[in-house]
This record gives sequence, structure tokens and C-alpha cells, in this order.
Amino acid sequence: MSHDQDSTTASDLNTKEQISIESVQLSEEALDEHVEGLINIRYEPTKDDIELASRAREKPVKDTRVLVDDYMRILEERSQGIMRHIPSGFESLDDEPWLENGTLVIIGGRPAMGKTAFGQQIAENTCSEDSTTLFFSLEMNGVQVTERSVSRRSGVEIPKIKKWEVTEKDVDDLVAATVEFKQLNLLVDPVSMSIQELVAIAHKVKDGLESRELPPLKCIVIDYLQNIEVLGRENAEEKTKVSYVSRQLKWLAKELDIPVVALCQLNRAVESRQDKRPSLSDLKESGQIEQDAEIILFIYRDEYYNTDSDMQGVAEIIRAKSRNGSTGTTYLKFHGKTATFSDMNKPESLKWAA
Repeated sequence: MSHDQDSTTASDLNTKEQISIESVQLSEEALDEHVEGLINIRYEPTKDDIELASRAREKPVKDTRVLVDDYMRILEERSQGIMRHIPSGFESLDDEPWLENGTLVIIGGRPAMGKTAFGQQIAENTCSEDSTTLFFSLEMNGVQVTERSVSRRSGVEIPKIKKWEVTEKDVDDLVAATVEFKQLNLLVDPVSMSIQELVAIAHKVKDGLESRELPPLKCIVIDYLQNIEVLGRENAEEKTKVSYVSRQLKWLAKELDIPVVALCQLNRAVESRQDKRPSLSDLKESGQIEQDAEIILFIYRDEYYNTDSDMQGVAEIIRAKSRNGSTGTTYLKFHGKTATFSDMNKPESLKWAA
């Protein structure tokens, strides 16, 4: 127990801890039960599933009259305020919409830049009362996903939670955070490791939600691309596998007509440069990723490389590719102890970012 002025004694917290400890330290089983409460999915790989990602997509050829009719329907929807993009939860990034239906979005960065934290925030921000997000977490298990969200929402640092060095207010905030997290229409898959499984589950989730008249699937987030295996191509070169996965994710976005966001590792060449801000040539293993993605964002935090940087607590979100828009850099606040990104009102506030 912490011994600062705001700390409570063990006896003060005893009753409250007995009531709330199971909510704060959610088990994987509890998270699985919550997910199954939304949609009961039992995945058993079949031959059809394994071949799903490699089959040719049977889509009708459309002439220009049909294309114009489709486009006019989109314009009519826009005139009614119905958009084909979803908000990311970061207003400064959404000044130019980037999570558009049918697009593959790549978010790249070197280790310790905050890719996983950023991806999870997007997953949580994109689900709502009317929509569901599917988060494939190949880096973290269910408990870790939950603990990150609870820490961010409560403001209680993860080391304090792990050691249970908390105040009475911390406990109240943690309990409130678990309630918030539990109410999200967020499906978490911390198990699937192959592109064939991932594609099959995405289709089953979409169909399952629709058949149960639950909030429809509106976004998929994957952490991260290079962790996805390819069944039947285990011995292929890494570049070949990454190219295959990238193309399948692009097709998946088009098929489901939703944004698919894939986090991506960058190669080590970044570390050898004086300016370590990433560029498109740093995408690890394959130029196919650059070709397939409509949007490519890079995360860069100068404070990680330069301890005396005047950009403490600041993350640069570099829009390196935007097929239908502009490129440039957006600045977000970054709080490392809770792994939280947040909007920064205006560039002038950079020197005050904490």
C-alpha cells in the first residue's frame, strides 16, 4: 500500500477491496464470458476457411451507369449527414477523415513508440452503442488488454495497479473504469495467429452480429501485421508472407466495406539515421504494404531518443501516405505511465505538453 498523504490504511480499504477486487483484476475467463455474451463464436478451422483468403472473389462487373448510381447514393447519404468514415476519437487527426469504409490503414512505428496503445485506443474509440469493433490482439492477452484500458480510463498507473499500491480514490476510479470498459461493444481475439483464421473470424463476427441484430461490425484493428502467420506457407520467406497478409487485409476491408487498421513494425534502418522519423521505405519486409494501404501513419516520439528534447510528452503522428488526401504531421499528447494518447489543442501548447 502506498504511504503518501492520500493513501488509506489496509483496514479502510478492506471492505471495498473485497467488493471490487474481482472487477479490477479481471481474469481472461471473465473477459471471454463478456465477449461470448455479445456473440457466441466457436472457431474450428475447416478446409474452406483455410482456402478462404486465397480464393478469387466473385464480384459482378459493373458498368458506368451502375457506378454512377452507387456514387449518387453515397452523395445523398452525405447530404443527410451519413458519412462513409468513422471518427477515431482524436479530433486533430479527424480534421481530414482517414478511417473510411473499405480502406486498409497501416500504423507503423519502432518498438516503444506506443503502437499497441494507440491501436487499442482506436479500437475502443471506434465502437459505440451503434457499432462494434473487432480487436485482434496478437501481442497481448485479454488481461493485458483490459488492464491497459482500465489504467488509461482511471488514470491509475499500471505499476501501481500490479503492486496494489492504491488509494481509496484509486479504487473508486478503477471500479468505474472497469464498468466503462465492460460496456464497450468491443470484441477481443487474443488467440488467432493466421490470416486464414483472422479472415474467417471477421466474416463470422460480421454475420453473427447481423443475424442477432446486434450493433454491426464497423472497424477491425490488428496488433500487429508481422505477427500474422500464413497456413500452408510456413517455410516461405518473410517478405512473401507479409506481402500475402497485406493483400488479404486489403481484400478483407473491401469485402466487409469497413476500415481495417493494421499496426506494423518498421525495420532497424531507422535507428542508424540521425533523424529517426520514419519514412515509407522503413516499412518492414515488404513494399507491398505501401502499395496496398490507402493510409499510412507513423508514430514518432522524440523524447525516446533525446532525453533533452523539447518535445517531452509529445507524439508525432506522421501521415506519410494518403491516397485521397494530404500528408503531414499531427501532434498528440502522450502520457507514458498510462500509455495514453490525447488531443493537443494547438501546436503552440507543445512546450507545455506533459
